[in-house]
Amino acid sequence: MPDIGRLDGAGVLVAIEPVSIADHRTDPEAGTVALPVGHDMRERLGAYRWDDRAGTFLPLDGEPSAPAPFTRSSLIDVLVRALPEVREDEVEDLTAAVSRAVDDFRRSRATTTQGA
Repeated sequence: MPDIGRLDGAGVLVAIEPVSIADHRTDPEAGTVALPVGHDMRERLGAYRWDDRAGTFLPLDGEPSAPAPFTRSSLIDVLVRALPEVREDEVEDLTAAVSRAVDDFRRSRATTTQGA
C-alpha cells in the first residue's frame, strides 16, 4: 500500500500512514501529501515541512527559506487549481490571476536563465 504524509497546521510532517491507491493523493485542505514508493520520510517526522509552492518537503532549520521559483509544473498546478473555481461570471478574475501567474513564471525563468 502507498503512504501519505500527514501535516500539522504549519505544514510540518507529523505522521506517515498507509492508504489505498484511491486515497494516495496530495490534499492541502486535508493536510496530506502523497509520498513516493521507497520514501524515507519516516526518519524525518517533525523535521520537515511541506512547501506547497515548491511541491516538496523542506527541512526545518530555523532559517526562513527563499520562495521557490515557479517551475513549469508549479505553473500548471496553479492553473489546474484555478479551473474548478471558474464560473462564467468570473472569467475576468481568472484571466487576471492567470496573467499574474504567467508573468511570475516568466520572471522566474528569466532570472534562472540569467543566473545559469
